[in-house]
Amino acid sequence: ILQKVVVGIFVLITSSRSLAFSIFRQTQIFKCNKNIEFNNNLFNDASISELKIHTNSKNKPNIIKALTALTSLFIIYTPNLAFAQDDKPNDPAAVTRFHDAYSELQSLDKNWDSVVKGQGDNIRRKLGTVYSPPKCESPLCSFPTFVNKFVQAHPDDLDVPAFEEPMTEVLEAINQADFLAYSSIFSDYGNGGGGKDFIIDSRTQIRRALAAMEQVLKVID
Repeated sequence: ILQKVVVGIFVLITSSRSLAFSIFRQTQIFKCNKNIEFNNNLFNDASISELKIHTNSKNKPNIIKALTALTSLFIIYTPNLAFAQDDKPNDPAAVTRFHDAYSELQSLDKNWDSVVKGQGDNIRRKLGTVYSPPKCESPLCSFPTFVNKFVQAHPDDLDVPAFEEPMTEVLEAINQADFLAYSSIFSDYGNGGGGKDFIIDSRTQIRRALAAMEQVLKVID
């Protein structure tokens, strides 16, 4: 939001200088007073279009119209600050999915022994990386893709910096948990029981994801 405010102010200052220079130049060229008539396309592409100068008028330059143009430019380029103060995405379905993903991780950790049963694939089913086609039922299915689309859909009403750090932590932890669970499937064949260590480490990553997801929910709720 701060970046957009800075951009808006910069455009306002630039436009003000351009308009002031244009008026000054015209008053130097013509000795008589002028009447400034704004073209209908004044705000086309958020820029000031051609000003038509009539030399047959004795009225003073219309400063009020110039100020109106600058004010409108400021409104165009400055975000709605009253709305931006909220920084909460108006997307109930997506927010619900974040909560469902958190609940899925929470359920997995709470019922670890009964759900996992020492099998890496049971972890991966809860994470949505193993499922029976055609549909994946876990809210964590294709979660990185969902998160990416969520951020793209809410560039103005989401506090992206506050969201990005914990969300990255969540995705990395889930990815590591899945990798460790997958590794446990094959390690038993290679070193005589090392898969149990991978299962334990996978749970550590699940708890890491849970802690980070709590921060995510604080940002979007």
